[in-house]
This record gives sequence, C-alpha cells and structure tokens, in this order.
Amino acid sequence: MKTFKRNFKKALSAVAFAAALVVAPAATVSAATNNANSTQQSATASQSSAQSSQASSSTSSSAAAKAAAAKKAAAAAKKAAAAAAKKAAAAKKAAAKKAAAAKKAAAKKKAAAKKKAAEKAAKYWIAMHESGGSYTARNGRCYGRYQLLISYLHGDLSKKNQEKTADRYVRSRYGSWVNAKKFWLAHHWY
Repeated sequence: MKTFKRNFKKALSAVAFAAALVVAPAATVSAATNNANSTQQSATASQSSAQSSQASSSTSSSAAAKAAAAKKAAAAAKKAAAAAAKKAAAAKKAAAKKAAAAKKAAAKKKAAAKKKAAEKAAKYWIAMHESGGSYTARNGRCYGRYQLLISYLHGDLSKKNQEKTADRYVRSRYGSWVNAKKFWLAHHWY
C-alpha cells in the first residue's frame, strides 16, 4: 500500500509540473501577440508553444503511464497479500490438525497404558487368590501360581511356562485378565 501511495504522489506531482509547463508558454504567446513589431517573435513563440505542448502531452502521457503502472503494482500487491493470507490460513489449519492428531495419539497411548496396568493388576489379583503367588502350589490336579491343570503345562513346570500358558488360557477363554477376574468374582474359579 505504501508503494501505491508513493507512486500516486509522484504521478500527481508530474501532472502539476506538466500543467506549469503549459501555463508558462501560454503567457509568452500572449505577450508576443501584444507586441505589434514582433511577428517573428510570435512565430518563434508559436514554435516554442508547440514544442511545449508536445513536451506537456508527452509528460502527461508519461504521468498517465506511471499512474497505470502504480495501479497495476497496487493490484499485484493486493493479490500477493491475499495469497500470503491464504497460505498462512492453510499453515494454521495444518498445525491445528497436527496438534489434534498428537492429542489423539497421546490419549490413545494413555488408554493403552491404563489398560495394560488393569490387566497386570487383574493377573496379580487372580494369582494371589489362587495360590498366594506361589509357583509351586498344588491343589489336586492343579499346579502353580495360576492353578492350571497339570496337563496344560505339558510337564514343564517352570515359571516362564506357567506365565505363558496362563496368558494363552485366559486370552482364549476370557479375552483378557480383567474379564477373567470378573468371572472369578462371580464363580470363585476361572
């Protein structure tokens, strides 16, 4: 906008200058006509007036060209500003979308951590109620921390195998340790 104002002021001052050029030769022409002895002067004044009017017309056309150029520059500046505003709005929208995705991912991660903690707590609760947490507890045909049937363990009574087998059993029968705990609370076995 500053560029447009500056160019417009230049164009106005050029038009004022051209007007001054037109007025000054006109005064010279009238003075020459009043003097009866100087016909030659009047011809010279006419020539100079013609030259001045040519100069003023070229100056005024130059000023008009400058004004048109200034108008064109203003339109281009306005278009560039609109494009920059559009680009800034798109960047803001992208940033908001990215922030929303990050927030959603954080919420999902938090929910997964909460679910994992609940699964771990339910698994521990069942182990404590079945065997008091002992990997060597026996109760009839059941053995270990989770009181699994000995046939499920296939002769491998290790802690690692008991954990793996209990996880597989609970996942296939209940879907999760939380669901297994709910079943245990209702039936006192799982």
